[in-house]
Amino acid sequence: MDHGGGSIVAAARYRRGMVFGGWVLRACCIAFVFIPGLAVRAGADAALPRIRPVDARAASLLARGSRESPTFAALVASLEQSDTIMHVQERPPDPRHPMGATRLVARAGGFRYLRISLEAGLPDESAIALLGHELHHAWEIARARWVVDEATLVRLYARIGRVHDHDGSTRADSSGARAAGAKVFAEVRRHAMASD
Repeated sequence: MDHGGGSIVAAARYRRGMVFGGWVLRACCIAFVFIPGLAVRAGADAALPRIRPVDARAASLLARGSRESPTFAALVASLEQSDTIMHVQERPPDPRHPMGATRLVARAGGFRYLRISLEAGLPDESAIALLGHELHHAWEIARARWVVDEATLVRLYARIGRVHDHDGSTRADSSGARAAGAKVFAEVRRHAMASD
């Protein structure tokens, strides 16, 4: 994560040791970064999807999660009606970084732009659960239309979750996002077992 140049970070994480399908997700964080003055094309096409996968795996996870998990599908449907545009991508594994992150990167043209990144290499069911966790945070931000910068983001998570300092960055979490990730995982697993 880039902590310099005026960027602001707040992160939320799964509890250490949460297990999805036998995989222990280490300090899975979701980070929100607001970068003042970032140029984004104003007037983004409102007819385009709000959740935009950047790579093939992200597209696959988004499609499977929407098909197999009612909780995931409800988050997607709600976000598609919001003023947030989310780009979803995988990134190489790096033990110094959280397994999942959502960054609030800009506000322009009546939209707030978020970037959701997931660590590559996770089994599909775990990655979908992590994406469900991240999408729940995006939904929390989308509902709070007044969240437009670091100060308002911290206020949101002080109110709905927990905020603390970690290595010079502000981190936050909500029980809602943790519960959403766990519920998505259970729904995807149930679907997989029923298909066997």
